[in-house]
Amino acid sequence: MDDDLDYNLLALRQALWDVYAELGFDTDGDKTPAGVRDLRRLVVSAAKGLRSDYDAVLDEVDGLIKQTKQLPSAAKRLFTLSDMDRP
Repeated sequence: MDDDLDYNLLALRQALWDVYAELGFDTDGDKTPAGVRDLRRLVVSAAKGLRSDYDAVLDEVDGLIKQTKQLPSAAKRLFTLSDMDRP
């Protein structure tokens, strides 16, 4: 039973390491997490940072969409103002 537990723990550590690498975080070329003392903290911290960056991008995109939707009415106002300047 202990061998199965050890194997599963090693497999889970490797899976976390592989996910960490797939998300683009620096592993210094290491193919295994053998040298990492607190892999859980490393991966959770990276995931939180990634999520925060993702949310910031979504907020920026939402702002750009709102600005884009306002363009037609802003253009109409601009043309109306320019028509008023004509003699």
